[in-house]
Amino acid sequence: MGRPDKKRALRLFLYLRAAGRVPTLQAANYFEWAAMLSKEYGKLTPDVRKHSRSLGRKLIRAAGLNAACQSTPELVVYKPQMIPRSKCSTCRVKRLNKPKSIWGTKEEAEAFCSYFRGLAPYPCPAGNGWHVTHRKR
Repeated sequence: MGRPDKKRALRLFLYLRAAGRVPTLQAANYFEWAAMLSKEYGKLTPDVRKHSRSLGRKLIRAAGLNAACQSTPELVVYKPQMIPRSKCSTCRVKRLNKPKSIWGTKEEAEAFCSYFRGLAPYPCPAGNGWHVTHRKR
């Protein structure tokens, strides 16, 4: 979850702005932001997607990705808000031995799961909130 996620998110951000949409600017990281923008972009009609992609690519070729995101129309000032998700003090990811991310309410966890197929929320065994896991096959 590094540079490719950031580039994908910026590209989708630019495409949505070229389509005249106001994209979401708040996420925990670029991977999640790219997923949110991808879902918004998928709701556009094929003709609008094609036109916005064409316009976005022209802007990227002319000025570069970062500069194009900064200089697009005055719809939205580009300032993504990356707010790190809080971590659970007791629960840990098995293989990585890192603290699990935690959501305060079930609705927040379900909203996150709506961007990623195959994820489902479950209550924290320690009672700190909600975690997200892969669904059973």
